[in-house]
Amino acid sequence: DKDNWLTRSVDYVAQVVRAVERREALEGEGVERDYDALEEAFRTSLRGYGRRMWEYGSSYGLFGGGYKRSDVVSMRNAVHADWQRILLLADGELASLLREDLRSLVDLYAKRLERRGALDFTGLLLRARDLLQGDSALRAEMRAKYTHILVDEFQDTDPIQVEILRALTCADDSRTPLPGRLFLVGDPKQSIYRFRRADVRLYESVKKELCAGDAPASKLIYLTTNFRSCASIIELCNSTFAPAFAAQGDRQPAYVAMVASCPDPRAQPTVVGLPVPRPYSDKTSKPKVTNWAVEQSYPDAVAGYVQWLVEKSGWTVRSGEARVPIEARHVCLLFRRFASFGEDLTRPYVRALEARKIPHVLVGGRSFYAREEIQATLCALSAIERPDDELAVYASLKGPFFALTDDALFAYRTAVGKRDGHAGA
Repeated sequence: DKDNWLTRSVDYVAQVVRAVERREALEGEGVERDYDALEEAFRTSLRGYGRRMWEYGSSYGLFGGGYKRSDVVSMRNAVHADWQRILLLADGELASLLREDLRSLVDLYAKRLERRGALDFTGLLLRARDLLQGDSALRAEMRAKYTHILVDEFQDTDPIQVEILRALTCADDSRTPLPGRLFLVGDPKQSIYRFRRADVRLYESVKKELCAGDAPASKLIYLTTNFRSCASIIELCNSTFAPAFAAQGDRQPAYVAMVASCPDPRAQPTVVGLPVPRPYSDKTSKPKVTNWAVEQSYPDAVAGYVQWLVEKSGWTVRSGEARVPIEARHVCLLFRRFASFGEDLTRPYVRALEARKIPHVLVGGRSFYAREEIQATLCALSAIERPDDELAVYASLKGPFFALTDDALFAYRTAVGKRDGHAGA
């Protein structure tokens, strides 16, 4: 079964091996192996859709040639682990080489900043840290001036910023903040600034350091009460995300369960699963759920459900201390991403809502000037301003304002051609 992901992964391993054998047979002995090509082959299988090849792990039945499927899965997984290990080593070696190769570029960048009397973000942090650490009188002055420091989003703090905080809040002979000086707020699950040296491990180490010992200098408070969602939604979130956020040493803290403060409403559900009308593709030999099929039929289903929710359901939502009938302004559609392969994923939903005359506001998605109707208007205005611009003229004629067919445009262009001063239209 060529559609089976286990079969695909085993076939891919065989293809890589055969390609290496063919290359080395043609080049002969003594020729150095092309490790770059090997690395690229490994990476191709471990990114994008290739990653799905390694997720199949069924262990029942025979695979072929008398092999048990479980044995094939085990051997396949061993190859997968080896490839990941090789790529990790290659990345480490590349990082070391890049560090040396880029040193001259970094030095040049530093000299240009110095000549211009400028500092970048990292430079500002380094200068501030060095200034505080190198001048005890300045530290004392800053501590007297800033007696209380509150840091929000602490999970996005980098090591240099932590050193600055210690210089401002700790006595010179201690790494522990003076009582009442420092208040930190953070959520390690939201750590997204790794590219700026923020690391959840730093967050965890600082937290442990501040709260260590029988008489810790700081108090750890978990903010677990959710004031927005009702009890059954909180229960669903806890049961769904707790396994996904299992503790992994200092790299990933354990999930902290939320506590609901709002009771469930009476006589109406809180969690509804909306089925996809046509999830199966008609372009495959066997029925198969595809993203394309889902994306084609789901927008209309969602808009239809929103219309029923607002106009016919009779359900209510909490507004302050009272419950009021659901209106369009109470409904929010969340998108995991706004675009895929250059296509705006929000537009089908916007069209479906507009077709039902449901008031809405699009936040995010394409910008105003990238919307289809705005692009069509700009194209028509460009054709009016520059009638000799064939592309603008014919694009406008084919667009939503005139909607001429390709056959009509071709017949007209063939019969009339391009006349002086305009595109023949």
